Amino acid sequence: MTVAAPIKLLIVDDHDIVREGISSILSQEPDFDVVGEASDGPTAIAAVERLHPSVVLLDMRMPGPDGIEVCREITTRFPNVRVIILTAFLDSDTINRCIQAGAKGYVIKDVERTDLKRSIRDVAQGEAFLDRKVHAVVVERLKRETERNRPVLTEREVSILKFMAEGFTNRQIATKLYVSEGTIKDQLQKIIDKLGATNRVSALYVAAKEGMI
Repeated sequence: MTVAAPIKLLIVDDHDIVREGISSILSQEPDFDVVGEASDGPTAIAAVERLHPSVVLLDMRMPGPDGIEVCREITTRFPNVRVIILTAFLDSDTINRCIQAGAKGYVIKDVERTDLKRSIRDVAQGEAFLDRKVHAVVVERLKRETERNRPVLTEREVSILKFMAEGFTNRQIATKLYVSEGTIKDQLQKIIDKLGATNRVSALYVAAKEGMI
């Protein structure tokens, strides 16, 4: 039976006591190998190049380049190295910037030991990991963005969609709304464009999915 190689870890934090504490916790695991530590961005990047870690635990705030810049450089130069941001900051903009920079995990520093270890194993296997607190922030941000980006139709446009759903033709809808058939065709095209649809059928599908009709 072949034994899997241990997960090589690099711990990056500007506080000695934090690095030592994390290293002490993780070194107890047989499948973890803490290959190095660094206290700032440039040292971390040099260590990645020299030690070839599987996963980098990276603090957000350090002297010199911040964690986001360091994360971006590591993931760009060393695409096989996976970065987990380990920080005290829990705001949606920072989380989003870290994800955009290539971080595969985002963990708050008061994380339980078992969750920290699980995050490392998940990320090492190619999965993404968000701390439960982080997950709640991300979900809330996505909800706000979805609501902000939701298509907005006028009452007339909603009426046209509802008539379409009932099977009325453009001419019949025009008669009911006291406008020309050409006007209905123009308004229908605007509706399709607003909904990001390609035709009448897909417009109805999107509108129904969004709860508009």
